[in-house]
Amino acid sequence: MATNSKRQFCRFSSLLLILLPILSSGSHYTVTGHGFSIEEASVHDIQLAFKQNQLTSRQLVEFYLKQIHRLDPIIKGVIEVNPEALHLADKADSERKSKAPRSLSGLRAQWCLKMLEW
Repeated sequence: MATNSKRQFCRFSSLLLILLPILSSGSHYTVTGHGFSIEEASVHDIQLAFKQNQLTSRQLVEFYLKQIHRLDPIIKGVIEVNPEALHLADKADSERKSKAPRSLSGLRAQWCLKMLEW
């Protein structure tokens, strides 16, 4: 049985080494010529981009939805995508514009929980 596990691990590792360069190519997302790359951004960078109007919640959510759509057929790791994700992103953008961020903390909490599950 241990031999079977080792064999599966070797197959998975080999597949990962083959797919990693393919999956990582061409997935950079630059927003409106500012040179901001979501893929390489830290949470602080994203918050700063929101503050400087270089990034919207909708753009961020669209980026991750595209990543899920592109990668999940291969990885098969996403159980469910919130059908309200774009609506919540638009709501967060509206609240940010009006300087009344009521649901932003809830959106951040949902995002953090999803990232921890991932």
